[in-house]
Amino acid sequence: MVSDNPLILPEEKELISPNGDILIPLQKLLQSPPTEPRELEAWEIQEKKELSQMLHTAGGISGVHLIWGDLGGGKSMYMVWLAFKVRKYFGMDTIIDSPYLTPEYGKAELMLDEDFVKEQLKLVGLIKLYKKLGRIQELDWANAKVKLYRKAVCWDEAYGKLSVHQTADKLSQAYNFMTLQYRHNGCVIMIVSPDANQINRQYANKFATHAVHCTRRENYMGSGELYCLYDIDNLKTHQSYRRKLRASKWGQLFKSEGIITPKVGFEKFKNVKLSDEDEQEIGQWLEQRKYELEKTDRVGG
Repeated sequence: MVSDNPLILPEEKELISPNGDILIPLQKLLQSPPTEPRELEAWEIQEKKELSQMLHTAGGISGVHLIWGDLGGGKSMYMVWLAFKVRKYFGMDTIIDSPYLTPEYGKAELMLDEDFVKEQLKLVGLIKLYKKLGRIQELDWANAKVKLYRKAVCWDEAYGKLSVHQTADKLSQAYNFMTLQYRHNGCVIMIVSPDANQINRQYANKFATHAVHCTRRENYMGSGELYCLYDIDNLKTHQSYRRKLRASKWGQLFKSEGIITPKVGFEKFKNVKLSDEDEQEIGQWLEQRKYELEKTDRVGG
């Protein structure tokens, strides 16, 4: 007999057999259950608190982390670990410039030089659009819908982007400008180099909010396991931290000998030339934003 349980919705009664058994169609069974944010456990609450303290700057947790050390010293592992943690605790998705993350890491977006240039041109075009429509005071990062906002940004081997030898290069200048806007765009930006001064002495001595020195060690707590030791200086709060990461755990999230995207693949080295398709994409994106803005005007009127 079909149940008269008031807790069963009318559309669900067909899922009850005459003997009272619940019948769930295979299609419904295979559907993923709704994902709801779970409550953090005690150790996670403590880890989030410690991470907030370590990351703290005038821009909240946003900042520029200069990660340096010998080859094989665990620089990329620290960057991947930090990007993973800020995604988990602060909801900041990952943007990376080289394709070496593994499926275990989860969602991340690869941003090559031409992708970066397109994002900058979209932002410039958006500012002009808001000005033309007389709505410039309404524009902010939250409604700009650009990718480089509240992200964990991973620039590996960043001397190819921000080197002291390339300050006359327009693309290098654009990377410098975006990086130093961390307090405005809300990003946690990680730049990696074997030597702190190789990227840019201004980053090493003035611009960076954090300096992270990486050292490879061979014997984790007497186990013989490889790990890396990190000395982390918050240059804004003048507090220092130390962390150990085991390669057997965090090394699963990336390929330690994965491909690093070459930084010289265009006509005049770093002068990126966009294709017609790229230009069309930017134009279509701006047309869509214009349509959205004009639509809100019509609805409001």
